[in-house]
Amino acid sequence: MGYEEYDFYYEELDGLLISVEHLKKLLNLLVLEILSYVNEQGYEGIAGMVEEEVTRRLLYEV
Repeated sequence: MGYEEYDFYYEELDGLLISVEHLKKLLNLLVLEILSYVNEQGYEGIAGMVEEEVTRRLLYEV
């Protein structure tokens, strides 16, 4: 399992990751946490979570 965290501004995000419609509801500085894993069969799974910077409250899940 792997873990990464990134800070993004709106103009840095691809519309395929977070839709423009949903992006408008989020803060301009986003904290995006990404979790990835590979199961026993070799299939990789990736999950992304956008959180509030200070409270770490979950705002969006990809």
